[in-house]
Amino acid sequence: MVLEGPRQTGKTSIMKEFSKSYHYSVYIDLEENGELKTVFEQTDDASEIYEKLSYNGIRFDTSSGDPLFIIDGIQSCPRAFSALKPLAVDGRCDMIASVSLPGVEPSEGDFPSPMGYVQMVEMGPMDFEEFLWAMGIGKELTAKIRRWIDTGSEIDVSIGSALTRYFGKFMTVGGMPAAVQKYVDTKDYNEVWDVLASICNIIEKDALRYSDKKDRLKILACLESIPSQLARENKTFVYKDVGKQAGREGGSTGPPWIGFTGQV
Repeated sequence: MVLEGPRQTGKTSIMKEFSKSYHYSVYIDLEENGELKTVFEQTDDASEIYEKLSYNGIRFDTSSGDPLFIIDGIQSCPRAFSALKPLAVDGRCDMIASVSLPGVEPSEGDFPSPMGYVQMVEMGPMDFEEFLWAMGIGKELTAKIRRWIDTGSEIDVSIGSALTRYFGKFMTVGGMPAAVQKYVDTKDYNEVWDVLASICNIIEKDALRYSDKKDRLKILACLESIPSQLARENKTFVYKDVGKQAGREGGSTGPPWIGFTGQV
């Protein structure tokens, strides 16, 4: 299985949580440990991959059944993504990997695609129902609310008012897990915005890291124009309006919502 989605949506956390159901698991991060990329770049043979990983201190205990092998940040190593096929065929481990930056194809280049041997699962930010769970609203109640909506049933006024308040919070906090957790812990929007600013910083750095040099300023300008474009009645993104926000024409290194006064 490969979890695919934006940064900071909880892919690493959910993979590590899933690993608790196994007697033994191995976790590697190809972005944090660049040396391990050479293992996959040197061979696409599963046995050789496991052998070379063992030379790097990574061992697999198969004495009590198949362990779980987690490969995080696989988009940084196209050959590792390609190697998911021989690793799946080998079968000595269950496999789960993560791919960040949707739209960047990790199998670009002259490498075989593992498609057909892996299941791609898209993982995005938390939706409103998941936000309600985080706020302490039980799954039984949210299931009832879903049924009422699906059947067009009338929702009790008090429940409807509460949902409206929670939705307002959701629209302000958003669905990034770290921001939601910060709100749950502190109920302080300023601290939430600090978390969101940090996430935005990561996105901007990724734009510089993974894009062609000639496109970097254009990509950052697009990111910075999103709040002002969303503040308009027409939510369509208009590229020719990029950079037209008041006071933003010269560019900025701050988060894109700085100076944004529209309704969130």
